[in-house]
Amino acid sequence: MMKYSALITALFMSTPTFAANMTIEMLNKDADGNKMVYSDEIARVEVGDTITWVPTAKGHNVEMVASPNNTKLKSKNGKEVQFTFEAPGIYYYWC
Repeated sequence: MMKYSALITALFMSTPTFAANMTIEMLNKDADGNKMVYSDEIARVEVGDTITWVPTAKGHNVEMVASPNNTKLKSKNGKEVQFTFEAPGIYYYWC
C-alpha cells in the first residue's frame, strides 16, 4: 500500500476545447528509492482532462479517497484505469 496520497488539482476553468491526456505510472520504486509510488505525485489538470494510471508491476491499483463530488474510483490490482475530471477541485488518490 502507498504511504502517501497523491494530489490532483483540477483548475477552476471552463472545459477546454481540447482536453489533455496524461499517463501516470504506478511504480515499485522511484529514482530516489521511495517505494510504492506514482511517477507523478502531483498532477495539475483542467476540467475535461483524462489521466490513465498504468501499473508497471502486479499489485498496484488506484483508489480515489476524496474528491469534490465524492467520486468513486477503485481499480483492480494490476489493471490500467482511466478517469476524466468533470468537476473542478482537489482529488486525493492512493494505492
